[in-house]
Amino acid sequence: MTCQELSLALSENSLAGLPAGLRSNTEAHLVSCSSCRGLIDSIHGLQRMSVPQSLFTPEEIAPVAPMPSRGWFIAIAFSLPILAGALVAAMNGVAGWKRMPMESAVLFSILSLSGLAALSVGFYRQFKPGAREPVDGHAALAVLVAGFIAFAGVEFGWHPQDAQSIVMGAWGCFRLGTIVALGASLLLLLWARKGYAVNPGSASFWTGALASMAGLIALGLHCAAFDLSHQLVGHGLMIVISSYLIAFMARRLFGLR
Repeated sequence: MTCQELSLALSENSLAGLPAGLRSNTEAHLVSCSSCRGLIDSIHGLQRMSVPQSLFTPEEIAPVAPMPSRGWFIAIAFSLPILAGALVAAMNGVAGWKRMPMESAVLFSILSLSGLAALSVGFYRQFKPGAREPVDGHAALAVLVAGFIAFAGVEFGWHPQDAQSIVMGAWGCFRLGTIVALGASLLLLLWARKGYAVNPGSASFWTGALASMAGLIALGLHCAAFDLSHQLVGHGLMIVISSYLIAFMARRLFGLR
C-alpha cells in the first residue's frame, strides 16, 4: 500500500471502519511509514478536540439567567414606559392632557398603547434565544417616527405667530423627553440582560425606540404647546436622537455588540 492509497482509504472511513483485508494492509504500511503514523495521530487529535463555544450560533447559547415567561417579560416592557412617563408627567403637571381635545386624547392613547404593545413584543423577541425578528431595529424606529408625524400632522395646526418661541419651547420638551427615555432604557436593559441578544445591533435600537415612547408619553401628558412646528421639532427630534443615544449606550455599557 502506498501513502496515497492510505490517505484515500482514510478519507472515506476511519481506521477501525476499514474492511479486514484493507485494515491489515494499512496497519502494515503504518509500521514502516512515520509520515502516515503522524497523519493518524493528527486525525485522532482532532477527534478528541472539543468544539469551541464560539462555533455555536447565538440561538444555541443559553440565556445568562433563566428567562421569565413571555407574558411577564412583555408586561414589564409594556409597563415601564407608561410608569416612567406618568411619573414625570405627575411631577411636572398634566397641562397638556387637560387641554387636549377629547378626540385627540383618545387617539393619542390608542396610538401610544398600540405602539407600546408592538415595541414590547419586538423587544422581547430580541432577547429570547432562538427567536428571529424579521423587523430590524432601524425599521421599528422609522415606523414610530412616521406614526408620530402622521398623528401630529392630523391633530395639530400650524401657527406662524408662535415661531419665535419654537426653539426655546422645543428645547425644554426635548430635554425632558430625553431624560425620561434614558431612565426607562436603563430599567429595560437591566431586565433584558436576563437573556441573550440574538441580534445586538437591532436589539439596541428596539430598546431605544421602546424607551423613547416613555418620553413621548410624558410629553403628551405634560406639554400644552399644540403647535405643529413645536411638536415636530421638540417631540419628534426627541424620539430620533434619544433612540440613537440609547442604542449607543446599550452597546457601550451593556455589551450589545
